[in-house]
Amino acid sequence: MILVIGGTGTVGAALLPRLAAHPAPVTALVRTRPAHPVPGVRYLVGDAGEPNALRTALTGAEQVFLAMGNGPRQRELELAVVDASARAGVHHLVKLSAPATDTVAVARLHRDVEHAVVAARIDHTFLRPYAFHQNLLRLAPMIAHTGMFTGTTGDHPLNMVDARDIADVATVALTTTSTRGQSLVLTGPEALSYPQVADLLTSLGRPTRYVDLPPERLRHDLDRMGQPSWLVDHILEIQNLTRTHRETPTTAVRAVTGHEPRGLADFLREHLPAFTSQGAARPGGERPITTT
Repeated sequence: MILVIGGTGTVGAALLPRLAAHPAPVTALVRTRPAHPVPGVRYLVGDAGEPNALRTALTGAEQVFLAMGNGPRQRELELAVVDASARAGVHHLVKLSAPATDTVAVARLHRDVEHAVVAARIDHTFLRPYAFHQNLLRLAPMIAHTGMFTGTTGDHPLNMVDARDIADVATVALTTTSTRGQSLVLTGPEALSYPQVADLLTSLGRPTRYVDLPPERLRHDLDRMGQPSWLVDHILEIQNLTRTHRETPTTAVRAVTGHEPRGLADFLREHLPAFTSQGAARPGGERPITTT
């Protein structure tokens, strides 16, 4: 049995229907049952931070997919999952991690959890994606209503990857043994700067400009939007990392899945209505880009 922790997240939601197409039984531990459950997936409603719920979910699990959202308790919760998985006799754990694992706070968090998996002697596959294409949708209301978005990355190129490609890699990892013991840095086919993202949207018919801000100005704006302090620190660290560590694409998606990773232009074309006033949500709902 495969247990998916994080089945309602961006990657997990894409992963579940892929796994359901394979013969191995799949269980998803979720806080609330989804409105549109995936046929063939067994859902257990519970909190991964609650030991009894976690123990129940792990009963009979041979493999675990672990993906938790960024937050102040992420390290604590993921380490608890690793410990419980080892106690339950899990054979293989696929963890959604982060690249550059010795750089910023969130990366060090993932490094600590990876080390715990290795120390527990659980066979593993570590997936280390860069920012998701889907994260740009958090900026869609801002772009739709103002024709602009902001950041502090200048014209430095950023690796981005479609969450569906991450799910494709995770599916291979959970249904074959080909990736075991590997740490895979996952990117799209090209690294693009935010000005280039704006140019892509403009070329698709939604005129957009990127406005580069000093870090303290961005911090002020995020604080004013009511973002929690840990998230503000995270965003500024990640965007500064883009300036200090050059990002270049990898071939890992193609090597594992056999297909080329999805390009950002195709993603933006697919979701273009979200970036226009006709398809936008109400103003005020925008959130800044994060890495997961």
